[in-house]
Amino acid sequence: MVAETFHKELNDSLVSALFYFQGINAIIMLLLGAIYLSDNGSFKSTAFFLMACGFILTDLAAFAAYHLQFIEIFVIDRIFYLMALGGLLKYISLKDELEF
Repeated sequence: MVAETFHKELNDSLVSALFYFQGINAIIMLLLGAIYLSDNGSFKSTAFFLMACGFILTDLAAFAAYHLQFIEIFVIDRIFYLMALGGLLKYISLKDELEF
């Protein structure tokens, strides 16, 4: 039943296009976070990378909860979202090491 519902939703061309668009954006965000982490190597870049990973895990958990109808996973979705939001606030609050 879950596989049939998932297959019906992915047959819709708009849902399919948005699914791939979200996946590509998640990969780009992860790559940008990894590049920023490798270039700077500071605590601020680590906070940015963890924030990017948290938002990606939030998207994956929300996908599993909604489309696969595992409602219990919404709790995991909210936990990752709060952790990513905390990482974003920490990233914003940190001062740059090199101030001009």
